[in-house]
Amino acid sequence: MPLLLALATLLAGCRPPQPGSAAASGAASPRAVLARIIELRAAQRYSEIQEHIVPEQAAYVADFLVRLDSFLLANQRLLSAIRRDVAIGIPDRVDQGYITDGLGVFGLRVELLDEYTEGEQATVSMLVNGQVPPQIATMRRVAGRWRLDPGPGASPHLLRAFEALARGLNDVAADVEQGRISTADLVRNPEVLLRKLDHALQPGIALLAKARAAALPEQP
Repeated sequence: MPLLLALATLLAGCRPPQPGSAAASGAASPRAVLARIIELRAAQRYSEIQEHIVPEQAAYVADFLVRLDSFLLANQRLLSAIRRDVAIGIPDRVDQGYITDGLGVFGLRVELLDEYTEGEQATVSMLVNGQVPPQIATMRRVAGRWRLDPGPGASPHLLRAFEALARGLNDVAADVEQGRISTADLVRNPEVLLRKLDHALQPGIALLAKARAAALPEQP
């Protein structure tokens, strides 16, 4: 039941690395800035994250992360409700956390690797959710400070999509928690849950498709 997200297009901060020399280390280095973004995101200090994003994208990125984390929280709520009664198999089939695989520094588990600078731009490589090949974040120097440049892709459809997806996950989680989908149902016929989840996610998936279409370059 894949969401078929094209977040590499929608939030295109991961681009091929540019040639250049290794950046000097220091508290204000590109790598250190990304480490700070990861730390602030873990603490849900979204307004402070804006200080480390290029100005034209800062507010949007903060809004996006609020909605993304609400979605991930709803996903965890559903998984916890299912695992309370069914330990194996079904939780793996409903887990939607894989969508962070293509989100670069906004992934769930990020290991920062090397950084390179060339003039006013820099790139930082990273492993996201333990997957290879590494992804690349692009940094830009603004007023003497390195900031993350997530690239184009800001879309109100994307924000609404994650709101709708979180709502769908929470609705299904409530059905499991309150017994409307029973343990017997989960064990005897897990497809009932999967169909209900698929239906609950459809509004969000439709909005993701709109966001993806808006992010694609126009055809000549």
